[in-house]
Amino acid sequence: MKKYKIPNQCSVCGSVDSVIKEIECNECCSTLSGNFKSCEFCDLDEDEYNFIIVFIKSHGNIKEVEKKLGISYPTVKNKLGKVIKKLENKESQEDKMRKMKKKILDDLENGIISPKEAIDLLK
Repeated sequence: MKKYKIPNQCSVCGSVDSVIKEIECNECCSTLSGNFKSCEFCDLDEDEYNFIIVFIKSHGNIKEVEKKLGISYPTVKNKLGKVIKKLENKESQEDKMRKMKKKILDDLENGIISPKEAIDLLK
C-alpha cells in the first residue's frame, strides 16, 4: 500500500487547521478514530524533512552535516534557518487560531455577537 505525506493545508479552503480522524494498523487492521493533531514536522517538505533527519543524526554538528549532504557551511546554516522559521510560523498560526476562537467565544458570551455570527466566524 502506497503511503502519502499528510497534507499541511486543506486543498479546498487553504486552512492549516485540520486534524487526522482515523489511524489504522497495517499489521492487525485495527482502527482508532478521533481527532489527532499532526506533528510539527509534517509541514516540512521532503528536502527540509530529510535535512532535519541528517542534522539530528549528526547531533547538530554542522561540519558532519556538510560532509553527509555535500553542501557548504553557509548552505547548512541557511537550510537550518529556513526550517526554524517555518516551525516558528506554524506555532504562530496555531496560536493565532486559538486566540481568534477564544475572542469569538468571549464576544458571544458577552453579547457582542449573536450565536449565528459566532458559528459563521468559527467556520
